[in-house]
Amino acid sequence: MGRHERAIRPIPDDCGASPEVLADAAYAFKGAGNNRKSMHYFTRSIEAYRVGPGLMWRIWYREDDYHAPRSYLDIIFQYRFRLSDADRAEGLAIRITNVF
Repeated sequence: MGRHERAIRPIPDDCGASPEVLADAAYAFKGAGNNRKSMHYFTRSIEAYRVGPGLMWRIWYREDDYHAPRSYLDIIFQYRFRLSDADRAEGLAIRITNVF
């Protein structure tokens, strides 16, 4: 009896995956009071510092026999560990970018 085997490629030719490391800092202004007419209404800032691992998946498309892929779609998964007191600095983040 013969065996039939077929090689299965884990990633197609028009896709690519790569690991990444995130180091980020962000801020958001917080109001100082109820006086919205004041020029100094936004006086304090809440800073968020975060680091973490991630995975980027890129899919190329819009190619033909005469042109290389002209567009791509990035799907990025990151887990962020906070280094500051801001609650928004920690957790899972997913970013999808389409470059047409």
